[in-house]
Amino acid sequence: MSAALIHLRVSTEEQAERGYSIAAQREECRTRARKLGATEITEFADEGGPGLNLRAPRPGGGAGKA
Repeated sequence: MSAALIHLRVSTEEQAERGYSIAAQREECRTRARKLGATEITEFADEGGPGLNLRAPRPGGGAGKA
């Protein structure tokens, strides 16, 4: 079994409107992960604002760390 971890992130409305939406990223990343042989795919989506505040809580924050 091969696993993949996907972190999906959009920080501005402009990014979401220009094809970098969470849904677009999810589709592209899952396709790539399967192409690379992943049989188990875990994902975390962060639709928050700019990543300037490193102390701000993030969905799934740190969950991908080994």
